[in-house]
Amino acid sequence: MLERLRSRLQSPAFDDKWLEQRKDIVRQFARAYDELAASLNFDVSTGQLKQESRLKAVRTLSKWSFAKSEVYSLLEKITRLQQYANTLLLEEQHSLIEMIDQRQQEAIDKRQRQAILSWVSPLQMTQVHQMISSRVEDGSGRWVSRIPEVPDLASRGAETIIVLRNTSIVVDYLRGQREQKQLPENVGIAVIYLRYDDPEQTLENLLASLLKQLAQEQDTIPSLLQDLFEQHRAHNMGPSLEDITSVLSSLIEMYAEVFFVVDAFDECSDEVRWELLEKLQQCQPRIRLMITSRFLDSIGQEMEDFEQLEIKANKADLELFIDYRLRKNKNLRRIVEKSPRMRTDIKDAVVRTSENMFLLARLHVESIANAAALSISHVRQKLQTLPTTLDPERRSIAMKTLAWVCYAFRSLSLGELQHALAIEPGRVELDEELLMDGSSITGLCAGLVQIDPGTNVVTLVRYTTKNYFENIRLSRFPGFHATITMSCATYLALKELKDASVWKIVQRFPLACYAAQYMGDHARQNPEEALEPSILQVICQLLSHPDKRKPLLSLLDGLDLIKAGFYSSRDQELLTEDTASTLVEDTSNLSIEEKSIPSTRNAEAEKKEAVLSSIQNTIGETDGDEAWDTRVKRNYMPEVTALHLAASMGLAKVASMLLNEVPNIDAVDESGKTALALAMERGFEKAVEFLVNSGASVDLGSEHGQGVLLLITESDWDKVVETIAMRTRTVLLDGTTNTSQFAIQLLLAAYYGECTAIQRLVNEGDIDIRGASRAVGATALFLAVERSHAAVVQALLDAGVDVNAKDSRGQSSLHRATRRESEGLMKLLLRNGAEVDCKNDEGRTPWSANVRSLNKRLLDILIEAGANSNTKGHQGVSELYDGATNGETELVALMLESGTDPSIKTQFLWAPLHWAAYYGHMDCVKLLISHGAELSPVSDQEATPLDLALRANKIAIVDVLIRAGAQESRAVVASSSSTASNEKVAIDDWSTSLHRPNDNSGL
Repeated sequence: MLERLRSRLQSPAFDDKWLEQRKDIVRQFARAYDELAASLNFDVSTGQLKQESRLKAVRTLSKWSFAKSEVYSLLEKITRLQQYANTLLLEEQHSLIEMIDQRQQEAIDKRQRQAILSWVSPLQMTQVHQMISSRVEDGSGRWVSRIPEVPDLASRGAETIIVLRNTSIVVDYLRGQREQKQLPENVGIAVIYLRYDDPEQTLENLLASLLKQLAQEQDTIPSLLQDLFEQHRAHNMGPSLEDITSVLSSLIEMYAEVFFVVDAFDECSDEVRWELLEKLQQCQPRIRLMITSRFLDSIGQEMEDFEQLEIKANKADLELFIDYRLRKNKNLRRIVEKSPRMRTDIKDAVVRTSENMFLLARLHVESIANAAALSISHVRQKLQTLPTTLDPERRSIAMKTLAWVCYAFRSLSLGELQHALAIEPGRVELDEELLMDGSSITGLCAGLVQIDPGTNVVTLVRYTTKNYFENIRLSRFPGFHATITMSCATYLALKELKDASVWKIVQRFPLACYAAQYMGDHARQNPEEALEPSILQVICQLLSHPDKRKPLLSLLDGLDLIKAGFYSSRDQELLTEDTASTLVEDTSNLSIEEKSIPSTRNAEAEKKEAVLSSIQNTIGETDGDEAWDTRVKRNYMPEVTALHLAASMGLAKVASMLLNEVPNIDAVDESGKTALALAMERGFEKAVEFLVNSGASVDLGSEHGQGVLLLITESDWDKVVETIAMRTRTVLLDGTTNTSQFAIQLLLAAYYGECTAIQRLVNEGDIDIRGASRAVGATALFLAVERSHAAVVQALLDAGVDVNAKDSRGQSSLHRATRRESEGLMKLLLRNGAEVDCKNDEGRTPWSANVRSLNKRLLDILIEAGANSNTKGHQGVSELYDGATNGETELVALMLESGTDPSIKTQFLWAPLHWAAYYGHMDCVKLLISHGAELSPVSDQEATPLDLALRANKIAIVDVLIRAGAQESRAVVASSSSTASNEKVAIDDWSTSLHRPNDNSGL
């Protein structure tokens, strides 16, 4: 009892009545034990009986018969007290158990509450608001209380108000008013901060975020929301738009009034913007809607009926800010305490020179604080010299920051931007003292850029800001691509990178990855002739010196760019050790079909790479008749030369400067490619033209040279072909004749459309296009088709060239004629027996390979000739599958109209409807259903389109599928099992009746 009492006394959870009750029983125990001790002649202090004389002991013993009843009475009293104490202890224990149960239930309720709120919306607007509020200086936004429309909004009954150009500080103001009882307690306040680059900010999620915030203000989750959660939890579904608006309207009814603040309304797409506004206006009359936005014509026209206020910084705001800094800075505080008049002088000078610019005011106060560390006299001198604009150095940094953000080919991380601003042309070492912290960078840019706290990526703060700078960047930051090129080349040539491993470079030099990947892209944005010689020289030094080139190659090889056939500008994700492992983990959970969804990689580049890959093995191989000085000689020491890198970046001018330093223009790298091959597969015409003019081998007498000629012809690089033809004709004038020369004559005649020359070569037997020169004849046919020489095509076919001959990628002449959209050639080839469903190496027919052209007239020619619109490619993937996956509505419609099976499946049983549903392509889903697509196909991973739509929370798609009769996989499997079971029973019954003996069989 005493131990429990001590424990309870140490806890704050007790009251005076409880304490007095326990003290009373303890006192009763004490009195009872004292009386008992006295009756027994017991010394409490020693714990023993009291010592008595013999006479007194005899007297006590003689009285025991009379005292015994008193002792028994005291023992009974103590027993009753013990029982009472036990009762109290049991009550206490019961209370403790109840308390534990209550805490456990509270923990369960808390987890359930969090689960429901997280389910309602993934947006974390409360955290976003806290982050924004934490950056606000004390005293900022006091203008809110001075605007009559804001504090009087509730009493005036205004339903909507739009605040232009700023600010969501009103949220804190309204909450402060509620806490100070200026607004009723039963007033709801919710805010949404819109961002143009947040894909999760859908109409459903934005409305759900408002619902979530109102629910958070309640002590318990409203029953309507709990019921909705329980209904959808079993199906792992999120709430639909109808669910959200219904519960939101009901929840608003629980408040006397609700303030909704929508920040950066101009960040929304037009579709979401006006739907959001419409849904919010339907919640009236209890809501008060406040919208912040930069002024846009479209917004102004749509909100003419709204009450509008323009908010901007003013003198009073600046003075509040200055007062705050005077209190917080110890040097300024000391100066003001010594000379109180300095407060007024400082405020007047800063307000006068900053011209309502907070950025300039902050910088002025910082410079005054530095002077205050010296003396009052120094402060007065500083006040006399405060500029009215940013000083040149700060302005330069701000402009450079904005230029980098505007011109970068992808968003930069903070680390990348810090190093980009710190690098200086001509430096061989990075001065880390030049690295600026993120707050300084954003501060100098006056809030135009922001750093995402989750990804640490630097972006322009608003969608309108982004559009503005995209429109004016060429005039505001002219030639900045060249500046970035110089910075990238200088950075990659830093001494610290020379011996560092690729992962060390990535970790310590964050700009290196971007520089390696995009330097060539930035260089090509300006005509090379316009690049300053110093920039070209820096690039040349980087590429030509093995020590400087090594880090670049290590980076590119580490980023898997070299292995992909490109050294500088393939748009792939930059990987570090951490992100690489994350990527592996992410993709490991995908199905094979998910991984094989077509990428956005340039199709033409893939084709060119395939051609060169197929012919690169012929480099250096010659036959007995081949005796050309221009043939490719095998490099027995393959390496990536400076010329390879310049060609792969498409920098013809740099390649010309490097040519003298490369002993062999036809040197091959580890993959067997020449500089010419790299320039060709990347589509850099000027680089190809330069290399050909400089003597790069294109031997039309070899299979390699013929493949190069065909690829250049496909690219329509007529000037390059002219150069090759001129050089080849010069060689032909030497008077010698052999099979190779006749082959060259045939190819050039096909290219230029010289039908008579072809007939002469064939008729005189100079070339056997049916036998030994069969491949040359096929190449001549391809050239004629690419050049649209119908007469030459017919002459070659008449001479015996196989109309279904294929090139190194498996393409036939019909593939080429269809790609060229040559109706006449298509019909000519079909008349001459072209196979309409001939497949290339990717499994595509002329029809499927060109269906994305959406040229129905040409495609119908193939369909009428018997083309199969259900052709499948690698892993059974069809064009309809790809089109539905990517939401290509016109393509899907065209293919369905052409007779493509809407339920066509891949090797792994995935149908077009699966991924159209998963990615929310509503038009594609409706097209597929209307054309009779199977509603519940089950893939190899036991998933139906309805399963995927539920998994992706595509509520509208789920509704369409369910209305059409689609089912989840478990229902399909259960139905199939039941059907199979019934069929088995029927078969067994039939079998039994068939073999059952007649009744008289035993007779």
